[in-house]
Amino acid sequence: MHGRVKVKTTAQQQEEKRVEREAKLKSYRKAMAAILARRGEGRRDQQQLLMTAGVLQANADLSTLWNIRREVVEELTRVAREEEKEEVEKEEEEKQVEGEKKVEVEALLQREVELTQACLTSSPKSYSAWHHRAWALHRMDRQDWPRELALCDRFLSLDERNFHCWDYRKAVAARAGQSTEKELEFTRERIDTNFSNYSAWHYRSKLLPLLHPGLGAQPLAEAARLQELDLVQQAAFTDPSDSSAWLYHTWLAGDPALPTSLLWLAASQGRVTVAASSRVQARGVQAA
Repeated sequence: MHGRVKVKTTAQQQEEKRVEREAKLKSYRKAMAAILARRGEGRRDQQQLLMTAGVLQANADLSTLWNIRREVVEELTRVAREEEKEEVEKEEEEKQVEGEKKVEVEALLQREVELTQACLTSSPKSYSAWHHRAWALHRMDRQDWPRELALCDRFLSLDERNFHCWDYRKAVAARAGQSTEKELEFTRERIDTNFSNYSAWHYRSKLLPLLHPGLGAQPLAEAARLQELDLVQQAAFTDPSDSSAWLYHTWLAGDPALPTSLLWLAASQGRVTVAASSRVQARGVQAA
């Protein structure tokens, strides 16, 4: 009827999506064929960077393309350094020539960092993109590590279980000179936001022994262990069915092969709660 908006049927919508997917697949195959052909010919130039960037922004998990980009960047860096050496031999202003080439290489690496930023925005769990970002930053003369920590904070606020970002953060924290205390504080903030955060609990288990080393086979000092048992108890009571806190509790309990030791004891309203490092047989206990 006149005046009515024509609504597409489900079949029509599915057909349009199918056609769109086929067109994208055809474009992807064509681009990949061209990139790999150029790689086989030894083409390591700006055009290769442009072509791979287009595909990676659609699919950041293509590790082959990140490898190709690293090959190109290393080649362009080598060429820049050779040109710098040749120009220095001809020019008197050696420092000026060196400065220009360093700026050129830094700009090249900065573009790699910017590309990973774009890719991670749409694919925040892309291991390949995180790895490439670290690779580029480590080759730059100047890195803004506090900015990278802030970037991790932002991504982990969006998805606290992004373990790729957690791994990246560990490396960045070390390069930024972030103290173990600060990192431990960060894990507590993440856990307080959501107890069901496997990565935060795991990272915490790596940091605590550095601050509070235990004696002998025990990785953690007893006082710190008791404090952590209080924390993990809060998590378990909040959501008893969540396994993240229980896994952390298992770590706190220690190696079951070690002699049984008392980990935690509390009494409240006529009830005694006991935690031990391994299973014990209760004897002579009378139920209330």
